[in-house]
Amino acid sequence: MAKSNGNEMIKLGGILFAITAIVALLLGGVNVITAPAIAANDQAKLESALAVLVPDTEASENLLTEAKTYDGAPNGATAVSAIYEMKSGDETKGYCVQVAPNGFGGAISMLVGISSADQTVTGIQILSMAETPGLGANASDPEWQAQFAGKAADGSLEVIKNATAEGKITAITGSTITSKAVVTGVNAAVAAVNEYAG
Repeated sequence: MAKSNGNEMIKLGGILFAITAIVALLLGGVNVITAPAIAANDQAKLESALAVLVPDTEASENLLTEAKTYDGAPNGATAVSAIYEMKSGDETKGYCVQVAPNGFGGAISMLVGISSADQTVTGIQILSMAETPGLGANASDPEWQAQFAGKAADGSLEVIKNATAEGKITAITGSTITSKAVVTGVNAAVAAVNEYAG
């Protein structure tokens, strides 16, 4: 009887292993099939955002050889993965910086545009995020994002409840963490451009 139970356990274990192996192979196959389409979609989204932030320019290759971390207070350190020099002919019009500050739902992948002419933020574009729908996800609202355009690119942006002063950003209602994360990303982008463009 004990031997029969042991054989039954081995048999069940073998079946579970076989099912797990088949599912893993299927998931791997789906990943191989969809990975190129996902990469192409991400690239198209990036190119579209670059064109919006500094219009009528062409982006250089990424100036960074590896990701770096910058302090972008008020929400701490932020990963900067790319800096693109935006040129019209031989003239540098600005920079676009890809940053990933930590929001409520994890990293917020975004682009920040910075004008060379007047050292201001040209705008922001959210590439991907997992913030709470109806709250932090409102960071992708063009109306909320519009308040960044024209702000001084000096790394001193702050989030407050109702912004009226220069250098202040109005927080998303019920989502201060996300608001601070986006501002952190902008300030970190400024720090990165200051280092690389001097």
